[in-house]
Amino acid sequence: MLPDGDGFEVADALRRHDRLRTLPLVVYTARDLNHWERERLRLGETEFLVKGRISPQEFGQRVVGLLERVTGGSAARPEELAGNGAAALKARALALGC
Repeated sequence: MLPDGDGFEVADALRRHDRLRTLPLVVYTARDLNHWERERLRLGETEFLVKGRISPQEFGQRVVGLLERVTGGSAARPEELAGNGAAALKARALALGC
């Protein structure tokens, strides 16, 4: 749950901007989404992940896979992210301009 609004509002706001409408997006949700909800959240490359159904390792692999798809394969591998994975993913995404 986001503090001010929800993911639909975030996706709608991103979609209104020319440069942000194709932004790679990871939707990390507490519940399954139906087809219409997924379509409303979809931007550029979008990865849908449900909390409690995915391990931290798989989460990292899916995010790296998303980064590889949008960068042509230059994202870090999950094994390169050992230790502080979230910070490494963020740093790598910023370095790639995502």
